[in-house]
Amino acid sequence: MKSHTVLNECNFIITVVNDAEHQNSPGFLCDSKENQLGVCSSPTEAINTCYEKVFRSNVKFPGPHVMGFDNSNIIQQLLSEEEYKSVLQSNFNGIKSAFVQEIEDNEYVVQIYTNDDLLKTFSAIDPDEDIKWRDLFDKWLNRKSDILELRKSILDLCPPDHEINDREWHAWKAFVRNA
Repeated sequence: MKSHTVLNECNFIITVVNDAEHQNSPGFLCDSKENQLGVCSSPTEAINTCYEKVFRSNVKFPGPHVMGFDNSNIIQQLLSEEEYKSVLQSNFNGIKSAFVQEIEDNEYVVQIYTNDDLLKTFSAIDPDEDIKWRDLFDKWLNRKSDILELRKSILDLCPPDHEINDREWHAWKAFVRNA
């Protein structure tokens, strides 16, 4: 995938490539004028490093925004072929890990890698199959009271041995608040 953007009247092209060093994570190249960087680990790093090289300025840009991931037309084009793959990096069990999300042949797969070692795989035909978050809203709508004990309701959706950590709890609260 290639994405073109203009910043400060200068053309920048960000290309998503395979990262030879980390096979389960994408790499990002950024070209502008006569400047080309090596493979970066994120679009943010790629655009900011290239911009700094061109303009000798440390202005910062969010890479996904620069690549157009906030543009609904681009998102529709990416999803139109029903094959989708994205990688995000976050901590898993306290270790920086890559979360690879993929839709292929109507199967939804999430794989978690640490240091290129596959730790866990989740797959389903229905992305709501693992945690039926819609059940939370259905139960809430069918209650006589508008008050919902959120933590208990969320735990009811999870496997019996699941413990919600602070980060997940904040994500659930933000999800419900925005919904």
